[in-house]
Amino acid sequence: MQTMEQNIQLKQIDEVIDDTVDKEIKELIDNAIQENPKSKGRPKKYLNTQEAKEKAKEQRKQFKQRQRQKQNIKKAILHLFPLILLHILLELLHQVSQATKADPEIELRFLLRQFNRRLRMDQLKEIIEIAKEDSQQATLKLMEQLNK
Repeated sequence: MQTMEQNIQLKQIDEVIDDTVDKEIKELIDNAIQENPKSKGRPKKYLNTQEAKEKAKEQRKQFKQRQRQKQNIKKAILHLFPLILLHILLELLHQVSQATKADPEIELRFLLRQFNRRLRMDQLKEIIEIAKEDSQQATLKLMEQLNK
């Protein structure tokens, strides 16, 4: 019997505690809501406009720095990559042109367009003639023509 009475008393105590805690929490929440009305639009991240301007300036600097780094990497890759790729392509140019049933000049012109480079047809023919004998020499000649 005693345990049942104790359980009933504990439940009553829990209810009283829950009621008082709920009231206090509700009051705290209401006070917080009244103190901080909902703002419209984007929340302010900075205390004043000066801080916002400084942060924006810093972000622009970082963005420009990242852009410069990307450009430098791209230049380095594009400087080496075409040399290697064109050397391989010149070695395989006749096989590629036979497989696609196209002229080697057209294939080479298409490949150069992939690098946003163009050469005259007579220059292409000269390079292809050199490639038949020595692909390394043809690669050097091609890079010389492209760098003019």
